[in-house]
Amino acid sequence: MNNIINNYKIYDNKWNIFFKKYNNNFNINNKKKYYILNMFPYPSGKGLHIGHTLGYIISDIIIRYKKMLNYNIFNPIGFDTFGLPTEHYSNNIKKHPLIITNNNISNFKKQLKKLSILFNWKNILYTSNPKYYKWTQWIFIKLFNHWYNYKNNKIYSIKKLITQFKKKGYNKTYKNYYKKKFTNKKWINFSNKKKNKIINKFRLLYKKKTYINWCNKLQTVLSNEEIYKNKSIRGGYNIIYKKKNQWYIRITPYLNRILKDFNLIKYPKNIKKSQIKWIYKNKWIKFKNINIYYKKKIKNKINIYIKNYIFFLKYCTCIIISIFNKKINFFKKNINIKKFLNKKKEFFFIKTKYKFLHPSNIYLPIYISNYIYNEYNINNIYLDFINNNKDKKFLLKNNINIFKNIKYYKLIKIYYYKKHFLKKTLKFKLKDIIFSRQKFWGEPIPIYYKNNIPICINKKYLPLLLPKIKIIKPLSKINKWAWDIKNNKIVKKKKINNINIFKLDNNIMSSYAGSNWYFFKYLDINNKYKIFSNKIINKWMPINLYIGGAEHTNSHLLYSRFLNKFFFDLNLINFKEPFKKYINQGMILHNSYCIYKNDKKKKIYSYEIKKKYKIYEKIYIDIKYIKNKNILNIKKFIKYNKNYYKYKFIYNNKFYCKSKLEKMSKSKLNTINPNKIINKYGTDIYRIYILFLGPYNKNKIWNINKITGIKKFINNIYIYYFINKYKINNKKINIKEKYILYNMIYFFKKYIKYKKFNICISLLMIYFKKIKNNKIYKLKILKNFIILLSIFAPNISEEIGKKIFNYKKKYITNSLFPKYKKKFIKKKRKYIILLNNKYIDFIKINFLFKKKIKKYIIYNYYNNKIYIKKILFIKNKILNIIL
Repeated sequence: MNNIINNYKIYDNKWNIFFKKYNNNFNINNKKKYYILNMFPYPSGKGLHIGHTLGYIISDIIIRYKKMLNYNIFNPIGFDTFGLPTEHYSNNIKKHPLIITNNNISNFKKQLKKLSILFNWKNILYTSNPKYYKWTQWIFIKLFNHWYNYKNNKIYSIKKLITQFKKKGYNKTYKNYYKKKFTNKKWINFSNKKKNKIINKFRLLYKKKTYINWCNKLQTVLSNEEIYKNKSIRGGYNIIYKKKNQWYIRITPYLNRILKDFNLIKYPKNIKKSQIKWIYKNKWIKFKNINIYYKKKIKNKINIYIKNYIFFLKYCTCIIISIFNKKINFFKKNINIKKFLNKKKEFFFIKTKYKFLHPSNIYLPIYISNYIYNEYNINNIYLDFINNNKDKKFLLKNNINIFKNIKYYKLIKIYYYKKHFLKKTLKFKLKDIIFSRQKFWGEPIPIYYKNNIPICINKKYLPLLLPKIKIIKPLSKINKWAWDIKNNKIVKKKKINNINIFKLDNNIMSSYAGSNWYFFKYLDINNKYKIFSNKIINKWMPINLYIGGAEHTNSHLLYSRFLNKFFFDLNLINFKEPFKKYINQGMILHNSYCIYKNDKKKKIYSYEIKKKYKIYEKIYIDIKYIKNKNILNIKKFIKYNKNYYKYKFIYNNKFYCKSKLEKMSKSKLNTINPNKIINKYGTDIYRIYILFLGPYNKNKIWNINKITGIKKFINNIYIYYFINKYKINNKKINIKEKYILYNMIYFFKKYIKYKKFNICISLLMIYFKKIKNNKIYKLKILKNFIILLSIFAPNISEEIGKKIFNYKKKYITNSLFPKYKKKFIKKKRKYIILLNNKYIDFIKINFLFKKKIKKYIIYNYYNNKIYIKKILFIKNKILNIIL
């Protein structure tokens, strides 16, 4: 028996290779299509961990099930290869990011191969491939050359807008972008600089100088989604506000449509809520032209947005102006204020000598603070002391009490409405998205500058390639980075003459530029002439099922939806949303470990004594350095972390680390390589075990000790089929066997349809036990059991198909889903139980025979101690027990 089990490990590798080469033939026309996709993986140096594999295994289970239902399946794979982490790692080890990326992809492929997943490997793509990012640059140019008309919700080219200005000048259609009126004659007389300034306010992709989240350590700008608690998510580095020229995507015109079209996608409730909260469309009341006073003399005017006019009129005691507001220059005239504003604090404010006149004729103070930056639009003042925790915090820090000011707020409100000072308005929390980064490893922006005016590189000469350099540095520091418009090529900066050689844009695109449209390109990977074919895309999309982590809700999912709508407006596609359904796989939880260090004193403290020492920094350490019971292996830790060689380890008897159950993550250093488990137990045991841990969408604790039960189950199946190979026959199945077979198929189909994979595995265990106990050797039952098993354990199933069922050119994977007969299905039905015509209970049972019902009631309700005269039985309704 042991030889049989050991032989299975040899076959495991054979079938892994087979499934890598397996061709899905996704372009067949006569089948129903099913496009399933996992989120784009980022190929890091450490490779896949157990948490990553869960999503791929879930998709493969669904693929194999749908394939058996005769669907035409498309499940591509690719890699999001541009980004900050690779460049950061590249600088540390002094290797080119391309070499690192290729090594990482090779490692990922080897790991994925071991999972026996049915990928369409022929359609693989990488965002760093020039053939791919050529079209990412094409999208950039399209966004740059279009504007959105709020009136009819359509996009138009910037060229048409310019001709409109030349012919007719300004009209009301443009009020959302530009409010100063001008005639066509004035437009013609405007300087190129002013024309560009006006047009820039319309473009869907534009450049502007504004305050941004700047990370000194990473030397780049970060979006709000990449920051948590004023620190970068990647690395946990401090963030400061800095004024810089940046590229932005104008997503705000699309936000109403994004909110409206939520009903077209089946989202988990928490994901939908999170995205709506992130966009946050809110009603505000605008007070126009509120006067700013100094010693009761009018000095300036401001607009104030109020969440609740009752609050403003009755309780408002001050207003707070953001340090990023346009009016701040007016306040900077005061030297004390200017000095204070130069200080960089996480949460600061200052009281000015200026006041504003409240509608109740009371002069109230004006404060300046930095905390309002991320709320709505920084060029206006927003007050929401009731709902906003930051406003409450401000009041507490400044000892401001909210008190009742006036009684007649209704009269004042009417007066202000009549005078047009008061106006209802809608505001979105989400602002336009920063699209540029100041690094090297990303898509170059296809723009050059003529007299500081941005001009697109001709589409014929795309892609604009990254320069070939040995030492990686930002594009701004590279010598050969200028554009020759005569020869259409990159030349040295020295040659810039602003006649035919111009300065190129020094930024690269954000990492999400290439990862928000990849699912379109998968379908038409070899198209050199178009971004993709309309026919192919409209046939296969939207994606039937998209699988990914909840952490991408407010970034990738949102931006993908925006880009899909932009493609729809360009008439490239005929659908409004890229996904029909989106699901989250639950997180795999595992213990992470922390130690506490003091770099100045060069000491590392054990967890139980760290409270004695006030100054320390918590750092995560790799789980491979941990012995049993949270004890650190100091020698091993120092051996692989030589920068801590001179540090002194402070502890009592043993050095204890703090452990915490957290999401398995590279940043927490608590990951496990799936290859270790697969090499020991095999692909099938690993696949079944990770799904057996719990429902696919719930968090699951990783515990390798329980895998032995799954190992036993798989080994028993293998032994049973091989030992009884010559007993397997083609005889007809009897009624009892029909009940076993058809109920197995029915309930398996019922639960796999609703993605209850752990229940499906339990069913297979139950029915295999029945097969074994009843010594069933009928081919029909044994074969159908293996067909169902193959969805979860493809390798053992194919091996049994070849060796037991003598498949030569056939494969279990190509089988159709087995059918069942309804009359043999034991469905659970609800019965009301009456005892001598009086209600006592109700039960759910899945059999129909009176004898069995009688036995069930006697055993379960009366412990076999009662005699029942008869049972009055109304089918599917009542059981009346007569004693």
